Amino acid sequence: MIGWLSRIGGCLVAPRRTFARLLCGEHGGVGDMALFLLVVMIGSAPDQLLRLLGDGKSGLVGGILLLVSLWVAYSLGPLLISAGLGLVLAFAQRFVGKREVAPDALISTSTYLWVPVGLLSLLGAQARALGWDAWMLPHAPWSSFLEGHPGAWQIALKALGSYGWSAALAAELARTASAPPRPVPSSGPSSLPALPRYPGWLTLGVLLLAYGVGFSAAIAHYDEIRALRAGDRATRFTLPRADGQGKVTLADFSGKPLIVEFWATWCPSCVEFLPTLHAWAIAHPQAILLSVHQGGTAEEVRAFLEERLGKTPPPAPRFIALVDESERVSVAYRVDSVPVFFAVAPDGLIRSVHWGVPSLDWLDRQAR
Repeated sequence: MIGWLSRIGGCLVAPRRTFARLLCGEHGGVGDMALFLLVVMIGSAPDQLLRLLGDGKSGLVGGILLLVSLWVAYSLGPLLISAGLGLVLAFAQRFVGKREVAPDALISTSTYLWVPVGLLSLLGAQARALGWDAWMLPHAPWSSFLEGHPGAWQIALKALGSYGWSAALAAELARTASAPPRPVPSSGPSSLPALPRYPGWLTLGVLLLAYGVGFSAAIAHYDEIRALRAGDRATRFTLPRADGQGKVTLADFSGKPLIVEFWATWCPSCVEFLPTLHAWAIAHPQAILLSVHQGGTAEEVRAFLEERLGKTPPPAPRFIALVDESERVSVAYRVDSVPVFFAVAPDGLIRSVHWGVPSLDWLDRQAR
């Protein structure tokens, strides 16, 4: 393990020596980064992982989907850019007639340019857990950052804080690849100067510290991050109707049993179940069903419902389509997968939660 961590940490404290060994055939490359990605992703979302461990609804499939979503959000772009830079360097070597390094070695070594992004993402996630936003670090997605209409200096600071270190490593890799040190003939990569061990121990310490802070904070606030369950109070909200006829407040239905559904047009099971759910609402006029769409606009959701249910669907006055454009209500209800149904009792307490498409029997029980 220390050998692997020494290559990871060596990119940061001894990049020329580390790149030289990797370019000349040292073990590592994509395998190192695959493991490092997993370590960073787990450490970046301790709260979400604890929710999965404490809630049997998701299990192994939920954990895999979570790791994939984190990879896409925090890792995929920078990693592809890093590998792409290695490909550019390989083409540049061929163009100028200098093929000092094998293209596959150059591309695999270039993935190490992601190391600073991964560590800074991990540290940024723990800083956020302690109450510091640290928006200049790569754990904060650019999409949400730009929504705040930052100034030019803020954009420059975030670009530098997120990718400046990696850019410096990219320049070092280009210099090393242009004149790589050669091992003694017939002796292999081991003839090159050995990597120091202290970067491995230092990296291990940073990872353990980040894990300790992240999971300690998640455990301390577990009641605030766990999935809602029966007995919890339903959070009140006000949302616009998809048909444009004003807004609806949860308090409007105080004293009445109701069902709150969260869904999205990108969810195949949600879309497939939509006509069945609408037909059920027609057959149970005594039930109040608030169908909350995650994201989008009222116009988009209305057009989608008209396409799926018809321009003039059969009347279901208690089937009320709402739009959570900012997804703040989804966050308040701790919705991390759709569809999910919350049955709310007349006293405002959640009496049942169903993750995924429910059976008609479950819906019938909640309508009584």
